[in-house]
Amino acid sequence: MFHPENKTLELSKLLARETSGSVLLTESKKRDLRFSRFALQWSVGAAVTTLLAWKLLPVRTDMPEQLRTAGFYLLTGLWLLSSLLMGHQFFGFAFPETGANETSRRSIVRTRQLALLPLAVIGLISFSTIHFDDLTFQIYRDSHAFNGGCGMVIFVAGSIQAAFLYSWMKKGATTRQAEAGMWAALSTGAFTSFLISFACQNEHPLHILIWHFLPLGGLALLSGLVARKFLRW
Repeated sequence: MFHPENKTLELSKLLARETSGSVLLTESKKRDLRFSRFALQWSVGAAVTTLLAWKLLPVRTDMPEQLRTAGFYLLTGLWLLSSLLMGHQFFGFAFPETGANETSRRSIVRTRQLALLPLAVIGLISFSTIHFDDLTFQIYRDSHAFNGGCGMVIFVAGSIQAAFLYSWMKKGATTRQAEAGMWAALSTGAFTSFLISFACQNEHPLHILIWHFLPLGGLALLSGLVARKFLRW
């Protein structure tokens, strides 16, 4: 049996969704939420971080030898690729999940596993090269605070670059603040790890896992908590 009120309700929902989509597109242009603008903001933050690293961090003494090894290019390339892919994930959270943006939002979410893949490869490479015969000594050596400078740099420099992304995100209307904040920190922390590759000569796998990965995870969790308070609209 046909019920006119059901058809009216469906039409109302459709019109509301189409209207919200057109409003979203208009607001995106008005607030300059284009990807090119986001890329510029990310690049400015990256440039500031790079300048600070160049001024404050020493260049590793074995850099000439490293530039002749494929492993160095592989790891630094994975850090940089991870940073860029995670930044793309962050960009997707600038918009509410409504209307015309829903399709593009879903396409970004589908690439989430791809964004985490380079980071997973770095972790797998580091874990696979651990020598378990003297594991206790390695943990004692690499967990010492004397070796923790990399972690501090990742935390501080990653936070500075994330602030640039936050200022851009404030123009948007994210409905998932914590996730957006975590992706911002993962992107900026990974970029800082890319820069540290040119300064840190400690390539022991436990050092990478303890002083590169753990600070990156801690920064992501803290950024998620901060984003819940800061990224409101």
